[in-house]
Amino acid sequence: MIPGKMYCPSGWSFEYNGYLMAEYLDHARSAQYAYVDGNPESVPGSGLEY
Repeated sequence: MIPGKMYCPSGWSFEYNGYLMAEYLDHARSAQYAYVDGNPESVPGSGLEY
């Protein structure tokens, strides 16, 4: 896993803004990572209205 950066090297373009998330620190093995959009939206009707 190679995390991104908040800035782009010269000649590169910014493509994505979000968060890198992982399992809880005290879990036996933290090997699962997920990228979450910086402006998340809930699915209508899912009950997760933010």
